Amino acid sequence: MSAHSQRASPTSGSLLATVLFILLLLSGAALRLADLEHRPLHGDEAVGASLSSKVSRTGSFLYESSNRHGPFQYVLGGLVMRWKGESTFWIRFPYALAGSLLILACFGFRRPLGDFGWLLSCALLTFSPILIYYSRYAVQEIHFLVATALLLSCGLAFAWDGRGIWLFGFLLSGAWMVTIKETFVIVWGCLAAALAISLVLGGREFRRSASGSISRLKARPLAGVLGLLAGFLLVVMAYSDFFRDFSGLSHLGTNLASMVRHGASTADAVELHRHPASLYLSLLLRFEWLTSALAALGVWVGLRWRRPRTLLMSMYALLSLVVYCALSYKTPWLILSPLLAMALVAGDGIGQLLSNRSWRISPALRLAGACALPLLLLPQVFQTSFARPADPALGLAYHHAGEANQELVQEIRETLARVSSYSYPRAIIALPYYWPLAWYLRDEPDVVFESSPAPSLNSQELSMVPVVVTLESADPKFLKAFIHSDSVPAFSLPSHTPHSVILVPPDYMVGRVWIRIDLANFPSPP
Repeated sequence: MSAHSQRASPTSGSLLATVLFILLLLSGAALRLADLEHRPLHGDEAVGASLSSKVSRTGSFLYESSNRHGPFQYVLGGLVMRWKGESTFWIRFPYALAGSLLILACFGFRRPLGDFGWLLSCALLTFSPILIYYSRYAVQEIHFLVATALLLSCGLAFAWDGRGIWLFGFLLSGAWMVTIKETFVIVWGCLAAALAISLVLGGREFRRSASGSISRLKARPLAGVLGLLAGFLLVVMAYSDFFRDFSGLSHLGTNLASMVRHGASTADAVELHRHPASLYLSLLLRFEWLTSALAALGVWVGLRWRRPRTLLMSMYALLSLVVYCALSYKTPWLILSPLLAMALVAGDGIGQLLSNRSWRISPALRLAGACALPLLLLPQVFQTSFARPADPALGLAYHHAGEANQELVQEIRETLARVSSYSYPRAIIALPYYWPLAWYLRDEPDVVFESSPAPSLNSQELSMVPVVVTLESADPKFLKAFIHSDSVPAFSLPSHTPHSVILVPPDYMVGRVWIRIDLANFPSPP
């Protein structure tokens, strides 16, 4: 919105604020990049790594499956793998880097919010336990969040001063969102609805500010046309495998329709991840209590004073939270979109409260306080990202693979090393969802993976296989989604010695490992 409509606009541009921002940037990077290999790969991380590995080898990715989301993360991951290899650190590095740069994408908020409000929002994002947790996780949501932040930042900056570069950035970041994840329609829809509601609630001042923004838009036709063309080119390039196969564009339309129809990629995905609205609210109150409290104040300021910028962001934050809570399909990381809006509203609202009061606090101390207050969240940061990163009791570990997966991989390799003669297959992993085992065993020859609770070979053929892994038990939701049954079919292999292994703790997925009797108790070779 226009600078005139904001009345007493807060000050911005001080050297101290710039220095503090750089310190926030470095602190956020340290928290996100440190010890990235601390926990095993989640199954979804392993699937993404496998797709990125293929991109690194072939230079190609064709968007097809609705469960794979946009091409961006796989192409970027493939480039990093080609550059630095396939270790867990480098698999997660692009996401940790994106999380580290999130506040840089919010730079367009500096002048409208002023130094205090901008730094408070940036500090809340820097030290957010949930944001740090998922920045250390190879999941596309953190890329999507950076693109969303850039969209909001460029949009507000353009409404503030009307420069063409902001309009170009706004349009290009919107296109970038399309290449990352199909849920861009939720963000765009919530923004459109927030604008419509604000036009009604904001009265004459909001309509005047909106009119000023439209005038600025008309004054920058070249930037608008270039932004649209660049965005269109980016989307087409991403979904056509760099102009080699345009079928990805039709798949995008099909998958968007499926998402709108089911509220997720597929009906099975909804059943697997069906949770009550309280899931996200409980995560916010448990880990983001400070941001939630400050955002509530920010929304109150937006509704009470109805300044165009704050009112629009308040409506967007509320609508975003309500929509995600209302969806039946819920994975913990989807809370990131509402959390971003909440942090921005918090900084804006608290900044306005302070600017409208006579406080006997020096500007420097205020800015330092804006950066220091979110440090209260550090205990939750260390608990979730370092002390207990894969603990399902936290509610953030979305069916996280346990360390037993890595131990099982080592056991399989040691067993196969004792096989004196060639056999095919050397191992069979029969699990309805066999990731991340498939990634960890990718270099092991003649290992067969079957998406079923038991192998398809008959008992006589299986008796020759050195190692067999089957499903022993699983969560009812898992069974219904993956094998469409309420129980695991009985399986026995007398020629092998079995033992259980918890693949996803505490007992979400339990496997049974069958080692051929003649290999079971042999000592490992020197």
